[in-house]
Amino acid sequence: MPRRVTLTDRQREALFHLPVDQGDLLRHYTLSDEDLGHIRQRRRAHNRFGFALQLCVLRYPGRVLTPGELIPAQVSDFIAAQLGLSRDDLLLYAAREETRHEHLADLRRIYGYRSFSGRGARDLRDWIAREAEAATSNEDLARRFVAECRRTRTILPGFSTIECLCADALVKAERRIEDRIAGMNLLAAIIIFWNTMKLGEVVDRRAVDGIIIPPDLLAHVSPLGWEHINLTGEYRWPKSLA
Repeated sequence: MPRRVTLTDRQREALFHLPVDQGDLLRHYTLSDEDLGHIRQRRRAHNRFGFALQLCVLRYPGRVLTPGELIPAQVSDFIAAQLGLSRDDLLLYAAREETRHEHLADLRRIYGYRSFSGRGARDLRDWIAREAEAATSNEDLARRFVAECRRTRTILPGFSTIECLCADALVKAERRIEDRIAGMNLLAAIIIFWNTMKLGEVVDRRAVDGIIIPPDLLAHVSPLGWEHINLTGEYRWPKSLA
């Protein structure tokens, strides 16, 4: 079973937090004319505010709002200013959970967001399996995964799912690397054996011709040279040879 890749509270916060810096708000939460058109189709002020907020959170950090989640004042004020509303207009939005679910369904339909399931989840599992070999740390792999989810408009799964995905991918990547290292060790042993055998044949032929190669000279001849061997390609060893 793969080891758990446990992210620290700080690392989790960095991946899932709502932006509060003005530059980040401008980059991630600026609403386009198209966005405003969809938002204005909601009749009540609190529904327009809530719809816009869900859209922004889906884009960054790429997740859904949690029940009872406290929204930073910087986020509320930034979105409210674009809609001509006030921060207090958001208060009523949390009162009806069904409305939030309806808005989330509309956002997924309009903008093409998808949950982490089915074929999309399989594609991301394949992606993280390939990416794991290049990751420099557990946190790095989690960051890469979150960025790929945002790029593909896949709604982020929970922390535990991300940690399990990273753990499984890292363990499998380590095994693949270990297999390649073991394969290269075996290849080196084969080269040494082959070269040693050929060197012995050369020494024997020289001896037949009356040319004796001093043993102290042979001691300085390495059997590990591979300039004459084509190493291009990937070596795969059958399980039966393990």
